[in-house]
Amino acid sequence: MSWQSTMVLLLREFVSDAVETYTYSDVRLQEVIVAAATSVIMEIDFTYTYTVDIDNITISPDPVSGTSEIAFQVLVCRKAAQLIYGGEYRDASNRAINFKDGPSTIDSRGVAEAKKKMLDDASAAYNGTRTAYLTGNGMSGAAIVTPFNIGMYGGAYSTEWSGLPRNIHGNWS
Repeated sequence: MSWQSTMVLLLREFVSDAVETYTYSDVRLQEVIVAAATSVIMEIDFTYTYTVDIDNITISPDPVSGTSEIAFQVLVCRKAAQLIYGGEYRDASNRAINFKDGPSTIDSRGVAEAKKKMLDDASAAYNGTRTAYLTGNGMSGAAIVTPFNIGMYGGAYSTEWSGLPRNIHGNWS
């Protein structure tokens, strides 16, 4: 499988468009993936150097069959989902109205608010995935906090540290 099918399927899952009678065509999603890839390769250095051709809708080497770099696939699809939700939010906010005529009311502002929430969630997912990749999926900011006996720095039976007797520092071991 090439990226045109695999990454489109992944993106469809991210934007909840996986049921037949799709909202977006495969070609449209491929275009969004290429646009997202252009943005992502400017932010992150991957194992492979990817070349993106927006006019011909190509990414080389193929991140699915050629390199099988999962991080690239996921980050690009998360960024593409963010782009899609950004467009949906813009469209919904442009159509958001609140109209009252006597007892009748039409209010479509809730749709725009829901689209904004979807955009925020997609942005948070991309940023979280990006941070995890850049930090090596490690626990950044973690620390081990425990009593520390400076007298034991030189070994289990060290009696001095910088010329000071061990008993000055206490024996917590």
